[in-house]
This record gives sequence, structure tokens and C-alpha cells, in this order.
Amino acid sequence: MKKFWNWKTQTVTNQETQEAVTERTLFLNGTIAEDYGPIPAGSYYSANDPELMLWTLATLADSALVYWQGIFGELDRKEREEYWSDYRQIGLLLGMPDGTMPATEPEMREYVRGRLTDGSLYISDENRERSKGIIFTPPFGGWLKLAFTPVTEAVKLSSVGFLPKEIRELFGFSWDPAREALLRSSVLQVRYGSKLWLDSVRLHPAARQPAGVPFGARA
Repeated sequence: MKKFWNWKTQTVTNQETQEAVTERTLFLNGTIAEDYGPIPAGSYYSANDPELMLWTLATLADSALVYWQGIFGELDRKEREEYWSDYRQIGLLLGMPDGTMPATEPEMREYVRGRLTDGSLYISDENRERSKGIIFTPPFGGWLKLAFTPVTEAVKLSSVGFLPKEIRELFGFSWDPAREALLRSSVLQVRYGSKLWLDSVRLHPAARQPAGVPFGARA
């Protein structure tokens, strides 16, 4: 898996990003107005809380790794360590203390598995329905909805199928062997078919940029 950043050549950009993020999150704090599952009303929260930041960072890293390995095949140990090392750099960039992040990729995966089974996760009915709408309701209608049906159906299938069992149950998503078989069939088609795709289709524009070259608003 290609590294996402060349940290040596983007020092200035990284510093600017860190300053911008710090400025925007400094005032994102307060107290919970009412009970939210296991979190009692009056609990303090902050966007800069290392524990909350770790859960966000680890779920992003774990989810991307699950998707990549589920579709394109397993990474070897060295590749997984390099991958998590890059995510640790993101955490440092966002202001997370080094000691608050798992040191290795297996420790990161163990942290995520622990959170899945410790009873600390909760989702309200409102957020559950909102999440279902994001996954199952395409953001367009008319002929576009019809034209993109194969894509949107594949997104729905993979969005639910790659979730851990505990999260599927939390959201109330059903799953069965037939859908599992369909997911595996779709994965094989993408895994081998994508080798024939043009880079303009297969890669996000940012991934086509040379390492160290800013993309988008920072270009």
C-alpha cells in the first residue's frame, strides 16, 4: 500500500494543517445535555480529548484496512505496520500525545476489538435512522439513480457486510449467508477487474499526485 504522505517534504504544509485544526477544535467542548446511553448528562466532552481522538483515528484506520484487505487482499506485516505508522503521524499532526496511540498495528486492532466488546458503544434511534438513510438512500434521483443502481447496490452491500458483527447488531442491520456469498462474489469481480481499469477510474485524483505534492485547496 502506497504511503499517503511524504512527511519530510511536507513539513510546512503539516504545520499549517496542525495550526488550522487546533484553532478550529479549541472551542469544541461542553457538557452532554441529556443521557446518551452509558454517558450521563453533564459529562464533559472536548474535541481535543485524547481518548475521543484515538477512537476516531483508530476506527478510520481500521475501517480502511478492513476494506482494502477485504477487496484487494491481505497486506503483509511490514505493510500493515507502515500503514498504521502513517496514521500515527496523522494523530501527532492533529495534536494527539504520542503515548496515547497504540505503538503497533496489532495493538491498534486489539484496541478496536476491545471497544467492540466492552459495552461502551451506543447509538440513539435518531442517529441510527440517519445512518441508515446515508447508506441506503442514494443522494440523487431520476435517471441518475437508475444509472448508478449497480454502484449504489454494491456500496450498500459492502457498507453492511464489512462491518463487524457487533456494529451490525448495534445498527439493526440484518445479514445472512446469501448476502455474504454475494459480497464475496462482488469482491472477486472488483479485485480482478480493477486491474484492467484506467488510473483515471481506479485512483482518486489525490492518489495520482506524486508524493509530497499538495492536492486540492492546498495546491
